[in-house]
Amino acid sequence: IDHDLISPLTRIILGYLVGLGLMGFAIKLKTKYENFSAVLLSGAIAILYFITFAAYSFYGLFPQLLAFLMMVCFTLFTVLSAIKYNKQIIAHLGLVGAYLVPFLLSDGSGQIGILFSYMVIINVGILIVSVLRDWKPLLYSSFAFSWLIYASWFFNKYNSITDFNLAILFSTLFFIIF
Repeated sequence: IDHDLISPLTRIILGYLVGLGLMGFAIKLKTKYENFSAVLLSGAIAILYFITFAAYSFYGLFPQLLAFLMMVCFTLFTVLSAIKYNKQIIAHLGLVGAYLVPFLLSDGSGQIGILFSYMVIINVGILIVSVLRDWKPLLYSSFAFSWLIYASWFFNKYNSITDFNLAILFSTLFFIIF
């Protein structure tokens, strides 16, 4: 790698192959070793998140929209896996991934309305999963992430003249969800 014997595209392809191979191995082991399979699946998903981030951020191989859609698909797969495995820890991995996606793929445009809209969608999904499975810690984590991100924006970037309606709208939506 130091001498560029493996091109960036090859590195990314190999990374995806490792992640997908680990995922296939995890799915194959699910029937006999469910807990070990859940750990392997979580690792595979983490690899896929990181490889997608690297392809976008380090090498510029993906446009922002494609990387975003891929990470959203990984998040949805993670949530479905958490439900299938009935493992709250996998759902927490999906939650962390879901909240990291906009920050990992940010171009610095500062479009806070888009970020908060995305967070509302994520929070509604987390609310549904946490009610269906009675996973209260998942909802508490989502609550903490949401208000931490909101407070960070509010105390650092909020402009009372231009952002008042946005602040009221999303603080109300977050309040209703939680």
